[in-house]
Amino acid sequence: MTCYYLRADATAAAGDRLKIFPNGFPRYSFIYRGARVYDPRDRTQVYTSYDIYDTTWKWSENPALIAADYVNWLISENLTAIKGINWLSIAEAANDCDRLVPIKHAGFNGGSAAYEPFARLSALVTMDMEPREVLSKIMESCDADYGVDQNGLFTMAIGKWREPAITFTSADIGAFIEDFGPSSNEEFNSMRTTYIESRQNHQRVQAPIYEDAYSISKIGRRSASLDFEWVTSVNQAWRLAARKVKRVNRKRRITCSLGARALTALKQRVIRIDAPEVGIVGIFEIDKIAPDGSLANWQASLIEVTPDIFEDEAAPVDTVVDFVIINQPALSAPTYLIAGSISTGNGVGVAQLSLDINKNIPLQSVPDITVGALLADPLLQIDGRWSTDNGTSWSNFDTLLSRLIMQTPELPSGTPVTMQARWVSSSGAVSAYSASVSAIIP
Repeated sequence: MTCYYLRADATAAAGDRLKIFPNGFPRYSFIYRGARVYDPRDRTQVYTSYDIYDTTWKWSENPALIAADYVNWLISENLTAIKGINWLSIAEAANDCDRLVPIKHAGFNGGSAAYEPFARLSALVTMDMEPREVLSKIMESCDADYGVDQNGLFTMAIGKWREPAITFTSADIGAFIEDFGPSSNEEFNSMRTTYIESRQNHQRVQAPIYEDAYSISKIGRRSASLDFEWVTSVNQAWRLAARKVKRVNRKRRITCSLGARALTALKQRVIRIDAPEVGIVGIFEIDKIAPDGSLANWQASLIEVTPDIFEDEAAPVDTVVDFVIINQPALSAPTYLIAGSISTGNGVGVAQLSLDINKNIPLQSVPDITVGALLADPLLQIDGRWSTDNGTSWSNFDTLLSRLIMQTPELPSGTPVTMQARWVSSSGAVSAYSASVSAIIP
């Protein structure tokens, strides 16, 4: 249980209180960071058993690491029959969640390209929630599915394009039924999506509506809604909605009989079918596959997949930043900058500029700017630049790891990097650049 106590002192006279608190008594909100989780990719972390007090573990918003930690907790409390965690699958899923994808970020680098991790998650899990419900919300936040492998270990995979390792031909296929979509009322081509907006006191906000124009032109608009409970990025909500719409539209669904070679597909997520004789050529995701009376005959449900399903689309507008801001005061330059650097490979690394006392924790309290600026525009964004020649020439940061953390591209080890930051308001006002901070690429 966590408690917090605040005391705001003021004199008894109402007129004097207004001098001290001209906008009324302060209102407080808190960003709560939960349990540390184990990351199998981090060699500095130690794992022997589930231990929430292990000081080598770190807090994370990565959905794959959170899912593994939650299942680990279920195992420790004897609340599941799962025997353990397949850490190789978790490491791959965590890398997929960390993959940087393009976004449109008004004001960031004057509208040039910016990036964010593919998936992040902010959740409050209560004891009365069913484990299946918790895992379902985690999976929907990162376009993932989960299962249990042959050893009884929890596995997880993020949706992405995969080249098939197994090919079936007409010689393997018996009877088949093909459905062309969209064809039923269950299909949709217009998705209304909501998410939790951290910039508006964690209120539910509607993202731009995603629509499949081609499908709408053929069958009319069929609407659906999707409410993300634990997604806090408009671009992430848009990406996930786009994937869901594209997955159900313009894709073939096949139910077919396969011979004994179907055994080779048991551990595969996708297969290739090259059977032009019967008009089936393409790559298909395995929805279901099971023996039909014997291991010599199998029934398979397959859904066609194409690379466009997994394209990372950026939301066309930022639903919050596009709000009109009135009476924008002058902005002071950011302070309390922290420069860091990490090695990313043999002889290369990146430098990071953070505006928080803990540079690896996103969405912390906004650093030192004027109170007037905060009251008039709480939607400030950060912009920055870096130099390898002590400020003679500058380059803009093009990677935004969180609202307050920027990163350079990979640079050679030993390179000195000078960095500066400034505030950019959604109404277009900018502050002066901060004082320089420096780091050396390890």
